[in-house]
Amino acid sequence: MLLTNPTHKSILKAIDNYLEKSAIKTDFIILYGEKCLIDIPLLIQQLNKRKLHFLGALFHKIIYEQAAYIDKALLIPTFFEQKPILVHGLDNGNIHIPIDNNHSINTKTTFLTFVDGLSAYISKFLYKLYDKLGNEPSIIGGGAGRQYFVHEPCIFTKDGFHKNAAVIASIKRSCSLSVKHGWSVIEGPFIATKTKANIVETINWRPAFEVYKEVLDKHSNQNITPKNFYTIARAYPLGMYRTYGESVVRDAIAVREDGALIFVAEIPENTVLFVLTGDKNDLLNATNEATMASIAGATLPIKHIFAVECISRTELLGDNFQEELQCLSKHTQAKNVTIEGVVSLGEISSASKSLLEYYNKTLVVGSFY
Repeated sequence: MLLTNPTHKSILKAIDNYLEKSAIKTDFIILYGEKCLIDIPLLIQQLNKRKLHFLGALFHKIIYEQAAYIDKALLIPTFFEQKPILVHGLDNGNIHIPIDNNHSINTKTTFLTFVDGLSAYISKFLYKLYDKLGNEPSIIGGGAGRQYFVHEPCIFTKDGFHKNAAVIASIKRSCSLSVKHGWSVIEGPFIATKTKANIVETINWRPAFEVYKEVLDKHSNQNITPKNFYTIARAYPLGMYRTYGESVVRDAIAVREDGALIFVAEIPENTVLFVLTGDKNDLLNATNEATMASIAGATLPIKHIFAVECISRTELLGDNFQEELQCLSKHTQAKNVTIEGVVSLGEISSASKSLLEYYNKTLVVGSFY
């Protein structure tokens, strides 16, 4: 459900109207673009007064049908198996996930998780979540936060508005997941020889920026500096080698004074890395493949499709991002369902029953059935 000009009052009114017409208890997911003017603490207070189960997150944009909106919100009615779980410690790695054996963990449950996309220990959180859940349930989600890496609260639950946190909810539907990015290798392999969380200090035992700069200067025909770093580097991400499927993409967002590179999420020490690039056609082909694969994997009629699209991918597509949204919508309209989603700082998926990953510059499509 798309909400234009959302405020805490209009969101509450939409929820009240929905509940008046609903014959069964309903829970809610609230996702909103970064230019929405919503009093989140007051919204939480009023939702708690109504004794509702809910979760919410701020993203650069939200996706609805063939458009992405920076100033609108999505209200998604759903059914949680248990109350959403808030997890702290994504800033220091001291992460405890209070999932117990009472959770229904099977192929008929989908776990939705949103994380603060600027936290240092997102991958560690996902590794711990995978340890709890295994590879039976589908897991989908994304990194919340604003476009220009302003670190502020971006996740909310009944317990408040948080940063360096994650929220987990179990949903009473199966989900067919697909993940694609369309990036290809231009240089490598390299080895991340010294890292700490999302900081890569050395590559091949040399300052990381020196090695990365040599590759980017050659392929971009520009002189990359710490000042223009992100503008150039966003077109040449690093890929972490995986024996299954595509590599896991990592976005470098800044350079430290000592030549270390800062990434959106962790790169473990001794990871095999490649420098990647891509063009419009490769990215759009990946969108087409991911959407078709997700839809094809549903064994019953699809009720809802949710997409998680990387913000830096949309920046690189530019005007062609509209073409990607049309590609997504073309397939979903054929199934008579609306596509909703978010433009995120990172994408989360357990597609192909593989290890749960945090991606950059990637598209995740989930068909709920």
